[in-house]
Amino acid sequence: MPQPPTISVIMTTFQSERHLAQSIESILTQTFSDFELIVVDDKSTDNSINILRTYQDTRIRIIENITSIGVAGSLNIALGQSQGQFIAFQDDDGISHSERLQNEFDYLLQEPSCACVGSFVSIIDNQNKTLSVIERDYSPKELKQFQRGGDSMAQGSLLIRKSIFEESGIIDDAFIFAQDYDLVLRISEKADLGIIQKHLYSQRTSDKNDAQASSLELQHYIKLAQKKAKTRYVPYPHAEAIHQKSNTKPDFSVIMANYNNAEYIGEAIQSVIEQTSQNWELIICDDCSTDNSLNLIKPYLDDKRISLIKNSKNLGYIDTLNHLTSKCSGEIIGILDSDDYLFFDAIERMTKTHRDHPAAVFAYSQYLFCDKNLRAYSLGHCCKLGPNKNVIQHDCVGAFRTWKAWAGNKVGPFHNDVIYAEDKEFILMMDELGPLFFVDEVLYCARILDRSQSNGPNKLKSLASFQKAKLRAWRRRKNSSITNLSTPETVAIAAYGLGLAFRTRLHKHGLFFLRHLLYNPRPSLWAINSFISGLRGIIR
Repeated sequence: MPQPPTISVIMTTFQSERHLAQSIESILTQTFSDFELIVVDDKSTDNSINILRTYQDTRIRIIENITSIGVAGSLNIALGQSQGQFIAFQDDDGISHSERLQNEFDYLLQEPSCACVGSFVSIIDNQNKTLSVIERDYSPKELKQFQRGGDSMAQGSLLIRKSIFEESGIIDDAFIFAQDYDLVLRISEKADLGIIQKHLYSQRTSDKNDAQASSLELQHYIKLAQKKAKTRYVPYPHAEAIHQKSNTKPDFSVIMANYNNAEYIGEAIQSVIEQTSQNWELIICDDCSTDNSLNLIKPYLDDKRISLIKNSKNLGYIDTLNHLTSKCSGEIIGILDSDDYLFFDAIERMTKTHRDHPAAVFAYSQYLFCDKNLRAYSLGHCCKLGPNKNVIQHDCVGAFRTWKAWAGNKVGPFHNDVIYAEDKEFILMMDELGPLFFVDEVLYCARILDRSQSNGPNKLKSLASFQKAKLRAWRRRKNSSITNLSTPETVAIAAYGLGLAFRTRLHKHGLFFLRHLLYNPRPSLWAINSFISGLRGIIR
């Protein structure tokens, strides 16, 4: 009796005559030859089945569906027929590079904690021309975090241990689209994921693929996968005590400033309502929006934990934040922008962090940069502070930003004269009050829109204000034991800020930087280059 193959490559086909032969040939020419290729045709009406029948290679098994059952059902048929210890996916129009299976097999042998591995991917057109590349250069932990944001590893690049399906379950046929995202999300809850930093797979963007799903349909199924993940969620130890605290005061105050974010504010509010921890209040302050924001907020006010403040005139983001913080009754405060999104366990996780670390005045998490549809495209910049990482020299603290209410009262309000960097100065002042704690989990999605501070015309103004905030922190920290800048560093910062102020016409900032340079003269090539960088708008 022949030995079963090591790898089972599974493929579904439907109306794939144009690229099917090239896809199959890319598997048959692999340097790793101990495999079977199981192809399930989902009742194609073109020439696909005739193309399949031309192959005489004994490693190929063809299954013809009597009726069309869709991608998920067809993949499960192939999975049920597979004999290998490992399952490799292959799209019917994709191209596996000749060493793909060998590289992925070797990786899983060397990494026993990893159950699923993919690779860098090239996006090609119908003529095999490379249009773009996907390179997720992440550690296993970062890769797990990235999955939460809705951006999956390319299905056609995956090699998976067959044994993991017993824990994670097979492909969910409730998913017409995004079934690969749901599968990898479930696997990531049970084992590590891996990425090989080589281009081993080419994924085709064709007319057929483009017609398969609209963005709204795809987002629906991604959200469905994330909701299902919530039902599988296991609370943190002692979470029940957090949920069932009997006093009338909320543990956590979420503050949300809003101005003309009608398109996104409903999702932001809903992300608070769906939290695993329910002992919170959400205070929204609308800064005289001219869109439909207020009408969208109104139905949520039936929930007594949600309150709305309406400014009588437009105050701007900073004064609105200060108004919000003055209304909080929770022992912990966190900022959620009205176009962003919290993961379902964010409040529970941060509440537990503050309780477990009573000395910490401020706690922050990792986050994802997302597009307008909340599809993640990169991890945020947050990291743990330490001897070689501090907030005055490294911009490594961001969302989800939370702090103990008493600490916020002690530090004082957000400052208007560092517009677009008010949060960074607040963090610097918190750092001077006590320890900051990093939660190395993705808990927050930050939408990057054309009008965003980090992506729009205010980006350079934000940078200029941050330089001002750092110099003010340097002054406060002089003659203290708190980590500080050296005088030459402040000169370079002032020179860079001066260049930015000239470029962005922030005249008051410019005078501030000029005064610092006059009182701390350290003419150097470093300072001159810093000024030129600021003048040119170079991001540093």
